Amino acid sequence: MVAVDSHQHFWTAAEPDSSSASLEAIFRRSFLAEDLLCEISRVGVQHTVLVQGFPQTQEMNRWMFRQTKLADFVAWVVAWVDLMGPSSVGRTLD
Repeated sequence: MVAVDSHQHFWTAAEPDSSSASLEAIFRRSFLAEDLLCEISRVGVQHTVLVQGFPQTQEMNRWMFRQTKLADFVAWVVAWVDLMGPSSVGRTLD
């Protein structure tokens, strides 16, 4: 049986946001493919779904897809698309 983690995120260290003090410690360090690989290997997960958080921008989409090249265990990506601007959806999906 194949085990899939159906929701995971990557991020790079950012300036702490004082409005979310309870979360700020976790974002002080980056969490990337090599960090997750250690965790999923330990519990037998073979594939993951990388889900976009914030910011929801085209640049973040590009960053996420670059991360998948470093993580062969990422099998799927959920990325942002501007549904309020339907004329740009085709370009976004390319």
